[in-house]
Amino acid sequence: GSADGNCASGFGVCCMFILTGCTASVTQNCTYIRNAEFPNTASGSQTCTYTFNRICDNLCQIRLDFDNLVTVGPPTTGTNTVGLCSTSGDTVTATSPTGASPPVICGTNTGQHMYLETGSTGTAGTLALAFGTGTGTRTYNIKVSYVQCSSTSKAPEGCVRYYTGSSGTVTSFNYPNQFLANQNYATCVRTEEGMCGIQWS
Repeated sequence: GSADGNCASGFGVCCMFILTGCTASVTQNCTYIRNAEFPNTASGSQTCTYTFNRICDNLCQIRLDFDNLVTVGPPTTGTNTVGLCSTSGDTVTATSPTGASPPVICGTNTGQHMYLETGSTGTAGTLALAFGTGTGTRTYNIKVSYVQCSSTSKAPEGCVRYYTGSSGTVTSFNYPNQFLANQNYATCVRTEEGMCGIQWS
C-alpha cells in the first residue's frame, strides 16, 4: 500500500491500496480501483478487467462503492436502442461466479454502490470496464470491500443494492440521466431497530 496521512492520533500511518493498471487482481480488502489518469479522463478505447481474489474465509459478497464512476451514457433516442449501454460502447460489467450478476451499467454513477455474490469457491468475481470510441469523459475510482457471511454489512442474498439507516435517497443507476435498459435487479432496505415500516416520498 501507500501512505495516506496519519491515524491513531499521529502514532500511525494510514495505508491505502490503489490499483491503476488496466488489468489487475484485487488482493487486499478496501482496495481502490482507479483509471491510470485519475482524476483526469481515461484515454482511448480500452477494456480494463479486475479479478477479485478470494482473500478470506467465509466470504459471501463484494461491495463496490463508486466514489467516482463516469462513462459515456446510453442513447436517448433511436429504435430499440434507447438506454442500451452496449450501443454507446461503454459498459461496466460486474460478474458473479454464482451466475446471478448485477446488471450492466454506464453513464454517471458516482455515489452509487453494488453488491456482488461471490459463491464459496474459486475466483470471487470480476469487474470489467469497457470504453468505446465515442467522445466523452471516462473516470473511475471504485472501492472494493470484502463482506464475510457473518458481517453486519452483508446484504440479503440477491440484493444488488442495500441501504441502511432511518432515512436516505434511492435512485436508479445513471440518475437523473437516461434510464438504463435491462435493469432487472433488487434494491433492499434494512429494517432499523425499533421500526416496522418504510415510507417513500
